[in-house]
Amino acid sequence: MTRIKQLLLLGGLFEIIFTLLALLGNPFLGAINAIAFLIFIVMAIVFLFKGKVAFAHRFAQKHENISAYLYALGWLAYLTIPYTIITSVVIYKASIAIKAGLPYVPSNPELLSTYIVWHNLVFFWGLILSLLLATVYVLRNLYLAHHKAPKEKANRNAKNEPGKQQIHQAIPAQAKRDAKNEPGKLKIARAKPAKAKPDAKNEPGKQEIKRARPADAKRDAKNEPGKQEIRRARALKSKK
Repeated sequence: MTRIKQLLLLGGLFEIIFTLLALLGNPFLGAINAIAFLIFIVMAIVFLFKGKVAFAHRFAQKHENISAYLYALGWLAYLTIPYTIITSVVIYKASIAIKAGLPYVPSNPELLSTYIVWHNLVFFWGLILSLLLATVYVLRNLYLAHHKAPKEKANRNAKNEPGKQQIHQAIPAQAKRDAKNEPGKLKIARAKPAKAKPDAKNEPGKQEIKRARPADAKRDAKNEPGKQEIRRARALKSKK
């Protein structure tokens, strides 16, 4: 929530208070109106320099449609600040002049009258335009909420359908049972190591080759006459 929205929310709340006090028309409420105006000024300064006001943020999130109308009214309270100050000064000078028995004439009546006219025009037409925009925004939110609710309900119903849950649960359970009960896969898994071992044991060719190699080597060594004569000749020479 931005600072501008916080200020507009505060201004909308106090604009409603000022309007209610003005509609009552009790002369004793003038002091209450002045006190409320001073409180508004102080709080506006606090909202301006404070980054985030917790209660304003919570109110805007909880009551979005009401906040839209408060935003629409909020700028009016700030528009009336110079108007209230000017009129208060004029009323104060006029009361002093009346007590002194002198007529009061503003220093620049033409400028004052022009300001009052433009203030009233901006206040009136700005109020109508702001309320129209707020109404369009609220109707848009209601329309989206109305069309969003059936979709959310359909999604919840789709999640809570027992048929789909049973299907989702049955598929992995059935897959596990099928994997366990497939005799072909079990036989293949068992047959591979069992078959490999007897084949390794019963390969006569490999065993005969392994046995034949050292035996043949010994016989060849014994039956080589050339090597035996060389050994005998070396022995005789060494004796001489």
